[in-house]
Amino acid sequence: MASTGQSSSNQSLSGTNRASGATYGTGVATIASAAQRKKQLASALIQPSTDQVTIGGVSVTNSGVVGMASSVVRQLVPVVLERVIALGSAARNLLPGEALTRSAQTGTTSPGAFAQRLVSVSGGAGVTAAASAGATLASYKFTVAQTAAGQTSSSNGFVSTNPSIGGITGAGSLTIQIGTTTTTVTPTFSSATNAKEALEAVATAVNAAGIDARAQVVSANGASRLQVTRKTTGAASTMTLGGGLAAPLGFSTTTAARDASYTLNGAAHTSSSNVIQLDAVSTAATSGRVQVNLTGATSTSVTVTVGVSRNDNVIVDAVKSLIDRFNIFRQTISSVGGLVTAGTQNQLDGALDALSNALRGIGVTADANGVLDLNEASLRSALKTSPARVEAAIGGASGLAARVYGVTSAIQKSPGVLFAADAAASVMPAGSQIAQANRLDLAMTKRLLDFQA
Repeated sequence: MASTGQSSSNQSLSGTNRASGATYGTGVATIASAAQRKKQLASALIQPSTDQVTIGGVSVTNSGVVGMASSVVRQLVPVVLERVIALGSAARNLLPGEALTRSAQTGTTSPGAFAQRLVSVSGGAGVTAAASAGATLASYKFTVAQTAAGQTSSSNGFVSTNPSIGGITGAGSLTIQIGTTTTTVTPTFSSATNAKEALEAVATAVNAAGIDARAQVVSANGASRLQVTRKTTGAASTMTLGGGLAAPLGFSTTTAARDASYTLNGAAHTSSSNVIQLDAVSTAATSGRVQVNLTGATSTSVTVTVGVSRNDNVIVDAVKSLIDRFNIFRQTISSVGGLVTAGTQNQLDGALDALSNALRGIGVTADANGVLDLNEASLRSALKTSPARVEAAIGGASGLAARVYGVTSAIQKSPGVLFAADAAASVMPAGSQIAQANRLDLAMTKRLLDFQA
């Protein structure tokens, strides 16, 4: 048919059918008006194929109008499905469980709103902390006597700009013994012109050796020193430096290998690592859902408290998103007339009816049309005073999110169940050409959707 350059779902309809006298409205742009427009077009149709209507200033025949109405249905179906997916995504973010799969393609996961955690550290320095999804809500009190360290050996100090470096460059190699393994490191001094550059050449060779030790040159007040440090911390993290370079560099131990010493909730502990793993999922787990990093000794009079709590802001935002998308989907169902099965709406109504008292108690209410409203202040208050009640009503196994997600999941697995078989007849006269065209179009669409699913 002729086109005005606009999508058929957004075209203006104007004019009077010369046989029926029916007058079309103008400025049709929404899903609701699209359904209404199909009724107007159907009522305006008459049998002779020469009859025409004016759409956007262009004369269109009966067959063109039928094709246009059929196209409207094809445009509405993906819009409805898109809103099903959006509602399902919002519901999934509030499901019970520590982590929810977000992408079937990448397998990446992200914690649900009720599993996300906030960590606070108060009382002093010496400790930082992080918590992963589902960490137990708790408080941990620390004092730190000393942190863990691997051995550090430092060379003598050399005037950084001193060009007399033959004693270093002619000494050959450095050996580093870690446990029973000895590694020989041979620096390249060809570009070194002073003492600092000669030490940097040794550091570069050590770092390229791929061993459990790192090296750096520390310069201050015109003097440079080479430091070699075990990467692994703890009392067992020692090493022995030797070879031809050991004597001219004059290494000495400046930091002895040691374990961390700290108290946790009043009990004394030691650790070869400065990362303390707490709240392990099982006794066999090597990591915990709470990680505390010991960064320095605390004052003897200071206790550092690490608190793990829910992230109420994330929960509130997720509930808002669920309610917004729930309402949009409900409005979409109303807008498209009988295109969507009554069963879908009944399932959503059933979820609200079953949870009405529980939802009302945390600030979520529904009007007579099933449109939800959130009192944010009431929700935040309930999160502080009765968090378990909030989680049960929204994020529990039988909560609103799980019920809504169940509906949307079933639709996404078999999208055809969403659409009524006689959708066209519900919005147009049963005998009209448009109704017949749309019955066929919708039936084919349902088959295609289920095949793709």
